[in-house]
Amino acid sequence: MKLKFSNGKLKNGVRFPQTMEESTLMPILGCFRRLLLILSSLEEKKWQKMVIKPAVSASAYRTCLFEPKDIHAIEKKFSSVAAECELLVQPFIREVNEHGEISLLFFSRQYSHAVLKVLKTGDFRVQQEHGGVTTAFNADDKLIETAKQILSKIEGDLLYARVDGIIKDGRLLLMELELIEPYLFFDYWKNSIEKFVNDTVEFLKNKPVEKFL
Repeated sequence: MKLKFSNGKLKNGVRFPQTMEESTLMPILGCFRRLLLILSSLEEKKWQKMVIKPAVSASAYRTCLFEPKDIHAIEKKFSSVAAECELLVQPFIREVNEHGEISLLFFSRQYSHAVLKVLKTGDFRVQQEHGGVTTAFNADDKLIETAKQILSKIEGDLLYARVDGIIKDGRLLLMELELIEPYLFFDYWKNSIEKFVNDTVEFLKNKPVEKFL
């Protein structure tokens, strides 16, 4: 799978996929191993609250919410993490507090179901491991279409995909695109696992066995 970028260029410090509308994407500072490079670039962003985390992680592992005044403490806390892996910084969007985060699930690029994840009072993480509450969510056609447009920028086969985002100014804002073994929330929608099994069978038909070895 490959995500196309606009000649590899940054727009206002943010990297955007080719032809994808900027209003659809969560801004990020970037992925760097050099922690000082991240933190020294934050002043010009004027973000009030930020989230720092490994570029590859799950369940909010090693994820921390901080403010500009906390930069020196964050540098100390994450210096050892930066030596092991790349980090990224995102602004904390207040709509997460107000409305929660939506996950839209697609099988073979076709919409299946969605859930709403709401954080616990006093926390910034929506995952159940951190006290968040997950419920079934009825996504409207506009949300589903926006998620499909995001997936259309991904080349190659997609047996499954999870589009995580929030509603901001009436639009879906992409936070994360989960393509490698994400949690698929089968337990919140009846028949969703049966649909996935059927789609998997169809997906594997006429594909050479060597491709999966």
